[in-house]
Amino acid sequence: WLWNAMQVRCVGTPLNPLTPEQKYWFACATFDNWEGWNEQQVQFLLESNPRRNRAKFTQVSFQAPRIQHKAILLDELKSAREQQKRRDERADGSVPLKLSGKIHKQLESIARSRGVLPKKLLNEMIEQAYHDLVATRQNSQIDSR
Repeated sequence: WLWNAMQVRCVGTPLNPLTPEQKYWFACATFDNWEGWNEQQVQFLLESNPRRNRAKFTQVSFQAPRIQHKAILLDELKSAREQQKRRDERADGSVPLKLSGKIHKQLESIARSRGVLPKKLLNEMIEQAYHDLVATRQNSQIDSR
């Protein structure tokens, strides 16, 4: 994810790392040696995303442009990663479920005794109950014929 996000923001090399480990080390090395964006790249970034905060690129800073650009990149990557996490959570289709304190403690106790997470145990129990329900319905339809 990071390697692709850096490439989109004009930070990277024309090399194509093959493994996740290579991508990690290439991303680290690229960031460490990166000198910042040139004017043409800044213009491209501003034009490619109209919602990008232009003030970040035009602020006069006492820092060297290289340091300022690295700070901007890290800020954008952090925001992009947070957005990606939110999208992943939404796509997961998870629904918040409120359990009473007593039931929650019982669920945790059962999960602990089986060595699994409470969420996983609850999902397995619901899937099993649903599977049993479907099987019962199918059997009752066969019996009624």
